Amino acid sequence: MKTYKEELLILRREKLKEFNKNLIPNLDKELIGVSNPNIKKLSKNVDYEFLENLPHKYYEEDILHGYMLANLNLDFDKTIEEIEKFLPYVTNWAVCDTMCKNIKAFKNDRKKLFDKSLEWCRTNKTYYIRFGLSMQLSYCLTDEFIDDIIDNIYTISNHDYYCDMMIAWLLATIMINYENKVFDALKQNKLNVFIKRKTISKAIDSFRISDNTKMKLKELRKFLF
Repeated sequence: MKTYKEELLILRREKLKEFNKNLIPNLDKELIGVSNPNIKKLSKNVDYEFLENLPHKYYEEDILHGYMLANLNLDFDKTIEEIEKFLPYVTNWAVCDTMCKNIKAFKNDRKKLFDKSLEWCRTNKTYYIRFGLSMQLSYCLTDEFIDDIIDNIYTISNHDYYCDMMIAWLLATIMINYENKVFDALKQNKLNVFIKRKTISKAIDSFRISDNTKMKLKELRKFLF
């Protein structure tokens, strides 16, 4: 039986390897050159021995690890435990954003997840923060949490590019159902200009936001310096 590393090496594509070099700046892992759909196919059966074998050598192994986390069939606490074993080894946006989509344990206990996401945001570590915000984006955009999500954004002091971009993405998504709350946030001095401009840009690009709202955003953007 082939190891996951051997399976990945069989699927390698040199052109994709070169493409990913440009897509993910400052990558600190070796690249093989395997597409995400092919990696996702390998992840369907969770291998706990593979999950324990950290750190991985290749970027694609980290992506595979992220997809396996998404397939976990564990309770909430055990799922969090597996995620927190891996988070110290997450060093780029692509692996961070691959992790933990559609996990049943998170859908069934959103309050515990939201509280945990706040803990990640308070670490001041770039990819812990980005992951915490992405969990709020994926599972917590409801009346119960929305004000606390915005208040949490104001407290984040790590303004690494990949933190601020996730904040902008989160705010632009919030605007779909809570337009006035985001306009209020954009008009205050609690967000830096980069976040405000990126939020507006992402919202204008969204097909889920009305043309009238987009016009108001463009007017607001004129006054941002």
